[in-house]
Order: sequence, then structure tokens, then C-alpha cells
Amino acid sequence: MCMPKVRSKAVFAALSISLMGLGHAADAAVVLLSEFRDTFASASVNTSIGSESASSSRNSSGDFSDFDDSVAVGVSLGAASASASAQQTSQISTTSISASGMATANAEITPFDPSSFTVASASANTGLSVSFELTTPQLFDLSGALSSDPGTFSFGQAGVSLNSQDGSFSLSLGTPFFGAQTTPFDLSGTLFPNIYTLTANANIGANAFSEEAVSGTTDFSFALHFSAVPIPAAFWLFGTGLIGLAGFAKTRKIA
Repeated sequence: MCMPKVRSKAVFAALSISLMGLGHAADAAVVLLSEFRDTFASASVNTSIGSESASSSRNSSGDFSDFDDSVAVGVSLGAASASASAQQTSQISTTSISASGMATANAEITPFDPSSFTVASASANTGLSVSFELTTPQLFDLSGALSSDPGTFSFGQAGVSLNSQDGSFSLSLGTPFFGAQTTPFDLSGTLFPNIYTLTANANIGANAFSEEAVSGTTDFSFALHFSAVPIPAAFWLFGTGLIGLAGFAKTRKIA
């Protein structure tokens, strides 16, 4: 008379172990190691009557908290002026890393006089670098877009890369150093246990020395998501629990 109760407890235990195994398989085994995120902007003008310059930066290192910051600078002297700005918003966790950033630079000489030897220049950069370790295989999805529009007499690039420490995995995406381009991407695959570094950046520079005004902008946006590769042992445990349920149902029917 007591056998059904004993079997019921055994089946319940088997199912509990099975579900625990499946839950463990679903956990993202990602260990965050280090991070550095920054925004930087600088501007300067040089004329026959003197020079002016300014720069500003913001950064975050090692705390893994959400980052949302921007910098902007501007200078002018005589007929020359220059300005630059950079901003970034990023989030880091053990299941995903996402960010967006933009850098702009503008330089202007009005009116332009080639005999004045006046130069206006500006530059900006925003970037991040995140290192993490995978202790179990992980499925990944990396999607986003890179864009650059440096214009004439400007130069800049946006890029995203993901590389393993031992060189077994390498992925690099970027825009041309000169010329306008927008590059969307959506990549997926499997990352095996290793130490990885994810980097992203957008930088721009503008120099006005042979025409009145130049400007440019670059930007990036991406999201990297992790999910665990199913562990065969978890499925075996789950199957054991189902077999136990079938046996229990059969016992009750006979009883």
C-alpha cells in the first residue's frame, strides 16, 4: 500500500533534478573581466594672431555599470573656428553587451584666405573595450550598424571587433577611413570556452586649411547577446524524469 507514495517521491525528486539541470544549462556562463569606455573631443585653431585649443573627456573603467555620457568643445579665433563632440550609451551584463556612440567634428575658416596660414582642426572619438571569459560554449548573436560620413578633408572610421585571446576566433567589421558608408550586420554562431575582447569605436577628424568649412560624423550601434548551448546531461536527466513519470503512471494503473 505504501509503494505508490514512495515511487511518487522518487519521481518528484527525479523531475526536480532534471529541471535543475536544464536551468543550469540555460545560465549564461559569462564572467566579466574588464571594461573601459570613453568619450573624447578636441578642437584647435592656429592663426597669425595666436592660437586657441580645448579638449574634454569622460570615461568609465572596471565598474560594468551603465554608461551614458557626452562631451563637446568649441574654440574660435579671428576667422577660424572648430568644434567637436562625442557621446556614448552602453550596457554590460553576463547575458548581453550593447552600445551606441557618435563622434562629430567641424572646422571652419570664413572668409578663407590662403595667404593667412590659418588652420582650424577638430577631432572626436568614442569607444569601448570589454573582456570576458566563457566557461561553457555559448551561442551568440551580434547585430547593429556602422556609419561614416567624413566629407571632404575629413577622415574617420567606425568599427566593431570580437577576438579570442588565443586567436582561434576573430571577427572585425569597419567602414573606410575615407569616404561615406553605412554597414549593417547581423551575425551569429558559437563561441567556445576562452577569453574574448569586444571593441567598438567611432572616430572623426576635420581640418580646414584649403577651403572654408569641413565637417564629418561617424557612429556605431550594436547588441551582442549570449545564450547557453544545451548540455546533453541536462537532457538525459530530463529524460530520466519522464521515464520515472511513465513508470509511476503504469504502477498506479496496475494498482
